[in-house]
This record gives sequence, C-alpha cells and structure tokens, in this order.
Amino acid sequence: MKRGTALVLALLLGFPLPALAQSPTREAYNVLSTPLDSLSMELLTETGYVIREDGKVWDKIADAPVRFDEMSNLLARLAGARRLKALLELNLILNRSEGEKKLTAAERESVRTLVRKNWPVFGVGTRKDFRAYFSVQELVEELDKIPRASTAAPLCSCAIPIRTRRRARKPLPPRPSR
Repeated sequence: MKRGTALVLALLLGFPLPALAQSPTREAYNVLSTPLDSLSMELLTETGYVIREDGKVWDKIADAPVRFDEMSNLLARLAGARRLKALLELNLILNRSEGEKKLTAAERESVRTLVRKNWPVFGVGTRKDFRAYFSVQELVEELDKIPRASTAAPLCSCAIPIRTRRRARKPLPPRPSR
C-alpha cells in the first residue's frame, strides 16, 4: 500500500521514475528505419557526421551515435549554420563591389552559384531578395521545386508555390432589410 501511494505521489509531483526499458527517444537515429531527405544527408555528411552501414548516424567528435530525439535539433542547427555561412559570403561579395546594381559578371555569377547551392536553407524573405538574379524559367523549373529546410522535423516537405493569379472572391449575400 505504501509503495502504491509513493508511486502516485511521484507521478503527481513529477519525479522521474526509473525506466524499466530504454526509451525510444534515447535510441540512436537509424537512417534505415527513418530515412532522411537528400538535404539532411548532405548537411550531415558535409559537417563530418558518418552514416554507418547499420544505419546509425555517427558523430566523429563525440565518438557516439546521434540520438533520435536530438536529430531534428541537429539538422536545424546545421541548416542555420549553412545559411549563416552563405549569407556572410554573399555579404562579402556584395560589399566588395560598388553596389548590388553594379556587380561585375564574375561577381554576379558567384552570387548566383552561392544562392543556387544554398537555396534550400534560405527562408522565404531571402529567396525573394535573390529572385532577381534568376530568370523566370530557372525559378520555375529548378529552384522553386526545391523545398525549404524545415526546422520542425528532420524530413523536408514544404515547397514554396508560385502564385500565378489571384482567385476572385465570391460576393457576400445582401443583408436582409429590417
């Protein structure tokens, strides 16, 4: 009876109870059971993480696997770091020239290359700012098909659609007279 009362009190007060089995969130992230998209794989591999044959994502520095509950935060942090690096490089290019409107052909091409490579990690505002560097055909066929990096989940799934025209609103019904 005392043990049952202690368990109820512990649950009410929020004390951690010893786990009988390992929590699923403490397990290592497995790419075989929960696949990642190409952007996430690229972010992990270019920053030194290794995807082993058994599917575990391995952190070389910590010499340990990445936990399942850490993966979304890790991918958000890696995407943010890549975005920051790209914006700093773009800032250097644009500040070196006489202004954004007076870019040389080489500077303009380096801006286009940087923006194209980092398009998935840029937000809507940054994408709008650099749309002028690309033709409509490039935007429709290539860049707008690339989804934005999502910070909520490891898998990226939200694309930015292009609005072609506005839908007409239906007129409101007339108000009844009194």
